[in-house]
Amino acid sequence: MTDHTRAQVRALIREHVPLLVVAWGYVALGLILLPSADLLALAAGHQALNTIASLFLMLFFAGHALWMLPRVPEGQSAFAAIWQDLRTRFLTLRRIGGFVIVHLTIPAYSSVFGIFKLQIPSYKAFSWDTRFYELDRLLHLGHDPWRLLQPVLGHPPVTVFVNMVYNGWFIVLLSLIVWQSISARRLRRFKFFLVFLVVFAVMGTGMATAFSSAGPCFYGRVVPGPDPYAPLMAYLHEVRLTDFPGLTSAEPLWAIDTQETLWAAYNTGVIQTVSGISAMPSMHLAVSTMLVLVCWDSYRVLRVASILFAASILVGSVHLGWHYAADGYVSIALTVALWKAVGWVMRATGFEVVDEALPSAPPRV
Repeated sequence: MTDHTRAQVRALIREHVPLLVVAWGYVALGLILLPSADLLALAAGHQALNTIASLFLMLFFAGHALWMLPRVPEGQSAFAAIWQDLRTRFLTLRRIGGFVIVHLTIPAYSSVFGIFKLQIPSYKAFSWDTRFYELDRLLHLGHDPWRLLQPVLGHPPVTVFVNMVYNGWFIVLLSLIVWQSISARRLRRFKFFLVFLVVFAVMGTGMATAFSSAGPCFYGRVVPGPDPYAPLMAYLHEVRLTDFPGLTSAEPLWAIDTQETLWAAYNTGVIQTVSGISAMPSMHLAVSTMLVLVCWDSYRVLRVASILFAASILVGSVHLGWHYAADGYVSIALTVALWKAVGWVMRATGFEVVDEALPSAPPRV
């Protein structure tokens, strides 16, 4: 083993030990507290995400190869030049080793998270919805946030578009994990995964249980009395049945179908890949905020795009009845605070993660 290889192994171990302690500590807690049969049932579905992650990675490599073609020096084999660039820039021990570690860990971690989320109502019944409804009105000067959005978004084609963007969150989440798992910017990568793990454990499990709430779309099913979200849900169901060119009546508004699927799973206890009901805090907004933080010191176009996407998720979560506006506000604030706290702890303890040195990109020839 060369000195360079030994240095890469040491760096790989150093930057993953804290992440693995947090991740597998959470998994161990799940193995102690949760039904093992439920974990096994969900693990298979979550493991399938690695197939998608591998596909994303291959598509990236294919795209990079196409980008390299006009940069291959004259007289040199295109295959040899592209392979050399991939090998030295992407297929290094730290990057491939880190990719493997992440994608062996995340499915187990997310499976435990999913079962914890399913168990929330059994630990603590939905009891905070009324307070979050009142908090929303307080924060918005006596107005319901969804009513403030309705003049702009309350048109079927707009609502369908908002729903498409909102559902795109899952693709963004997976893409973000793949991107960071193989990123050469190891300090940013380390902060992302540590914050990611803490957010889902502390906010997505701990806070979600403490502030157990179902969300506006289920308000009328968990809170006795008048449902202030009934007009919103009636509008969304109407959009769900609207005919659009190129779409069947079953396709336009996926949010309604997903909400009904989640409610059925809640009532029957069925284990499925996408499952569990929880409003506060919003994991959609937590991940979207992490995307902004990752892109903040990157290309300007990525920074702007990430901000617009996060804003769309915030607005969409309210308009589609998934979340109270307060869910998103709290998630954004806490995620930013955790990101800054991780940086502060790293500086205070002297814990360093060094970015990987890479050869410069070849010029276009």
